[in-house]
Amino acid sequence: MKLTQIDQFKPGKKIKGFYQLLQMHRRTTKNGDPYLDCLLADQSGRIHAKWWNVPEPAFDWLSPGMVIATTGDIQEYGNELQLIIDQATPAKEGQVEQYGVSYEKIVPASRFDIDEMWDTLQEIIQSLEDEHLRQLVDRIYRDFEPEVKSHPGSVSHHHLYRGGYLEHIWSLSQLGDLIAEHYYELDRDLFLAGLLLHDVGKVLEIKSDAERQYTDEGQFIGHVVLGRDLIRDTVEEYFPEFPDNLLMQLEHIVLSHQEQLAHGSPKRPATLEALAVAMLDRFDTRMEQFMSTLNDDQNTGDWTYPSRLFPYPLYKGAGESPE
Repeated sequence: MKLTQIDQFKPGKKIKGFYQLLQMHRRTTKNGDPYLDCLLADQSGRIHAKWWNVPEPAFDWLSPGMVIATTGDIQEYGNELQLIIDQATPAKEGQVEQYGVSYEKIVPASRFDIDEMWDTLQEIIQSLEDEHLRQLVDRIYRDFEPEVKSHPGSVSHHHLYRGGYLEHIWSLSQLGDLIAEHYYELDRDLFLAGLLLHDVGKVLEIKSDAERQYTDEGQFIGHVVLGRDLIRDTVEEYFPEFPDNLLMQLEHIVLSHQEQLAHGSPKRPATLEALAVAMLDRFDTRMEQFMSTLNDDQNTGDWTYPSRLFPYPLYKGAGESPE
């Protein structure tokens, strides 16, 4: 049996392949038997999976982020395709390459070049005219360059792939430059610094791109407060002359960027810059979620199956799009 990518899954088809385990939830059937509810991915898409007869030792070696060798059957359930796993084992070192597949072809990654996005962010950082903000952002990005370049945008919400964090900030910063030019009342430097740092707590909240799980800090505290504390600690260690009022406004952007208290923000946006960061953050998040839903959909028609993020059909377009 040949290896099958997720975008080639069809109802009734038996498959074999290597897939990254994005999420796993241990659940029980009505009879009390344990099973796993999973989300698998490769660079062609994502699919929900059920593993009904899970061997007990599997609960010890399975962890989100790992690549697993999997066989199973594709079924259609609730207008969506799902994989019913027959067997799954950890992909051993060298096993993937024996099939002519590289690890990078399995683990989902940003479609944009990492180094080019990083260079663009460096240009935007250096364009900040306020010396205090420029030095602060530059210091944090230099200290956490590996995490910024590799982390996903979140554990389960958006930009769920290697380099997703960088892509999200890169996208926001370019859009932010245009918005700051249009809404001239915005303090451009404070606004862009807020965009660059609003999610910075995720470098401490998420373990790594390969192990997309929360750290203990992430579980106990969360990226919003972790980001505010990281900014404070950096200022205290490197920039003791940083203006108090400017620091307070920057902290407010971080603490209010999810806009609603119910969404995890300790405060709601009270400045124009904070409001703009919160709204642009949500815009880019929803756009990425929409595009990922289109790309991952297994329906062969012009409309997607309803999904968790969009519980209604989305229009994919008729036929092939022009170049």
